[in-house]
Amino acid sequence: TPELFPTHARVLAFGICNACARFGAALAPYIISDLIAPLPTALIVSVISLTAAITVSRVRETMGARIDDDNIQSGNDVRDDSVQSGDDVPETSSDSTDDSRGR
Repeated sequence: TPELFPTHARVLAFGICNACARFGAALAPYIISDLIAPLPTALIVSVISLTAAITVSRVRETMGARIDDDNIQSGNDVRDDSVQSGDDVPETSSDSTDDSRGR
């Protein structure tokens, strides 16, 4: 379930999937129309399907794996150069003894 992943990872994955879906939805009427002959249309659809199958087969299995929030960079880690004072940005402790997540 998506709730197991950190928010930043979920948002990033959703954004990428949403952009790909919109791109495919925009191109589909042109690819499946009479503007392109049937053989090139079949080749285009086949290549896209094969690419998707190969990509999915190379995804690492995460069943039973521990999801580490520290490996995901959040948007809070990047500071804007225009912010000089930093008074409004809370400082986070990098001390490993202060683990408030209860691990």
